[in-house]
Amino acid sequence: PNAHGVRKEKSSSTPVILELKIFGPIGTDSLSNETVRQQLVESREGELKGDRVKAIFLHINSPGGTVDDADGIYEAILEYKHAYDVPVYAYLDGMCASGGLYVSCAADKVFSRNTSIVGSIGVLISPIFNVSQVMEKIGVNSLTLSAGIGKDSLNPFRPWKENEGDNIKEIIQLYYQHFVNLVAESRPKLNKDELVKDYGANLFIAKDAQQKGYIDVAGAS
Repeated sequence: PNAHGVRKEKSSSTPVILELKIFGPIGTDSLSNETVRQQLVESREGELKGDRVKAIFLHINSPGGTVDDADGIYEAILEYKHAYDVPVYAYLDGMCASGGLYVSCAADKVFSRNTSIVGSIGVLISPIFNVSQVMEKIGVNSLTLSAGIGKDSLNPFRPWKENEGDNIKEIIQLYYQHFVNLVAESRPKLNKDELVKDYGANLFIAKDAQQKGYIDVAGAS
């Protein structure tokens, strides 16, 4: 339907807006770098060939997901945007957190409904448990064979050494800095120092997110 809710058949040459749904966790079989890139490829073929796509509409309701897939989707949209000279607009329809916000940075302008939740700029890996003391208490031993410095890092079946996991922390910090820089560059109204020191990985309701510079328009339909 158009903006007035009217639906009618269009000719095969009518310009179209390509909608990409970023719904749910990013990095699943149905929402990954690969699936989005495939949609972009197909948007230049078949019934859509002949440069019919004149804009991209990112419809987002996502809590985030894997760094690789969020970055891949972001890059794929940017490549398409520059290759075919089309604008990109995003609409936040519920939640746009972490990797969802990452993807939204490809948009020229970001709209949101009032109840949407926005933010969570940070990087997290799942908790890693150490059960070595429990094993010692009940008399269970384990043997892990490995080669290469650090290959056995964070083995949960033995006591961890001092500074163990520092390598992973460095990678997380690099991912975080890249995320912060990307958001700061794409959302110039968002103060980078305040983002790091004050906002952190917090979530904000749409109107607050607009005031802070995360999005352009809150209360959009």
